[in-house]
Amino acid sequence: MPEAFWNLYSITSDKRHKFLAKWFFHNDVIEPLREGREDFGTKHTNTFIPKVIAEAREYEITGSETSRKASEFFWHCMMDGHTFAPGCCSDKEHYFAPETMSSHISGYTGETCCTYNMLKLTRHLFCWNPSIEYADYYERALYNHILGQQDPLTGMVAYFLPLKSGSHK
Repeated sequence: MPEAFWNLYSITSDKRHKFLAKWFFHNDVIEPLREGREDFGTKHTNTFIPKVIAEAREYEITGSETSRKASEFFWHCMMDGHTFAPGCCSDKEHYFAPETMSSHISGYTGETCCTYNMLKLTRHLFCWNPSIEYADYYERALYNHILGQQDPLTGMVAYFLPLKSGSHK
């Protein structure tokens, strides 16, 4: 919702849309990022990522350096400890402690929605700073997860990209 209201505000300049974008601000998720703290716990991953995309939009629209830094900090946290080799993240739609990553290789690893939203966030960051780091992640996640979970014959897609050997795909 906050991203949608930031987008509306960018089109209309209607202060009500800006108010609503800020009204949806989620302190428990964003404040730690703004303070440079990783506090993901076992939160629902794909509820978390869109809130950070809204921070990216806030930076683009208002110039808030705090929002930019929080978005970049989050992205680096994701890459440094929460992203599997194909570019996906989460286990059963939730975060977990990075040091337990190997125990989260399951039949429910890598919710596609999370990867999609990480690609959205990465696109924003790349537009601010066209770094090879962002381009490498984008390519890896697009080819190994987004395209890798689609059946080219039927067009069907998988909700998860299971990483456990022998998992149903």
